[in-house]
Amino acid sequence: MNAILRVLLCVWLALQAEQAVSQEYDHLFTPFTPSHYSQNELRFLQLGLALEGHYNGLLDGAWGRISNTAITRYARDTFDEAPLEIHAALIAYLTADFLERDGWEIRYYDSLGLSFLIPTRALIEAQSTPNLLNYEHSKSSLNYSIASATNASGQTLYVRSLFWQGQWSTLMISAERQDAALLAAVAASIATEKYAQLYVPRGGYLFSIAATAADLFDAAERDGQETAVATPPRSSEEASDGSSSGTGFIVSDAGHVLTNAHVVEGCNSLEVNGMPAELITVSTSFDLALMQSSDSLGTQIAPFSPSTARLNQDVIVVGYPLAGLLGGVNVTRGAVSSVTGLGGEETTMQISAPVQPGNSGGPVLSDTGAVLGVVVSKLDAMVVADAIGDVPQNINFAIRGEAARLFLSLNSVTPVMSDIISPLSPIELAEQATKFTVFITCD
Repeated sequence: MNAILRVLLCVWLALQAEQAVSQEYDHLFTPFTPSHYSQNELRFLQLGLALEGHYNGLLDGAWGRISNTAITRYARDTFDEAPLEIHAALIAYLTADFLERDGWEIRYYDSLGLSFLIPTRALIEAQSTPNLLNYEHSKSSLNYSIASATNASGQTLYVRSLFWQGQWSTLMISAERQDAALLAAVAASIATEKYAQLYVPRGGYLFSIAATAADLFDAAERDGQETAVATPPRSSEEASDGSSSGTGFIVSDAGHVLTNAHVVEGCNSLEVNGMPAELITVSTSFDLALMQSSDSLGTQIAPFSPSTARLNQDVIVVGYPLAGLLGGVNVTRGAVSSVTGLGGEETTMQISAPVQPGNSGGPVLSDTGAVLGVVVSKLDAMVVADAIGDVPQNINFAIRGEAARLFLSLNSVTPVMSDIISPLSPIELAEQATKFTVFITCD
């Protein structure tokens, strides 16, 4: 999300510099002002802040010290700045996406005299225990129990009791540590209000800034190709028949191959090392794509580094650049020049290892042969030279290994983690890398 905000901010500044019509976006980058929002809108933001792990209070729309502290922490931890109106828009999108995903809504239970948040499409009944009715969220460790109960080892527990209709009724919710934010959000939703709802009123201020942020994001996508100075190092072998090539690497023993989304863009058919391959999924946000070949690609799987890339760490890039000119796999050396990418973008890093058209999607490796990143782009030297009067040298970018691992995990591929501690010799490193680095052709 930090990367999205930076893109929006860059486009907004570019529009201002070009004296384009940008006043409609200006208020997105002004300080967050709770008085602009209705009570329902503030409740919606409180839920989002609870889901992000920053808010621990009631979803009551009463914006006081706890709420102000929560949004300040969110803005500081996520964007390293004071809260802006655009942060509220991004929180609104996160919250709306959460509510839609499992059909979350607030339901009132007359037997308890309480209303609270439940996942209507992912709530299953669990085994009941004496004097206790149990329900589970099928996609997390969140549990609901109705009655009185004691704490369970290793879990966070929240209990709410109410004297209702002549007797005490009790709701208990619990979750493992990794779902503490979800537990906090559900706990915050508990109320005696019979018709509580969570929504963004159409025509309200939150709806307005969310819509404006979406317009600005559309502007970023439209103008991205014209304003960007980092370009994918595409294959130079884009023949008259439209074919092109790139690099990838094997990430599972089932034949899964990781590469860039732009490598497979517009392809009618794909091959990996000359064998047919199927496109499984694409993420334009990460510029990553997952492919799979039904034919054997070998037994060597690329291991990922368990640690993040460090500034000035030695790296090598492996790939198939300039396929129509050079032959076979190519290895170049360099270092991590910056742990962030262009404009401080945090899902990428800057490397000095030379890359050429065709290197896209190739692995960036540590001296132990572990994947630290995926080659994604190079600085457009001509654009920068026109702007500053000098030609930049060896400024290239790679998607960070953590982002690649997350992309794989989200698509049911478990990354193999490296357990090698001692550095390999340059020759051993190249030999290992060639076993899992593959040549991709696109027709």
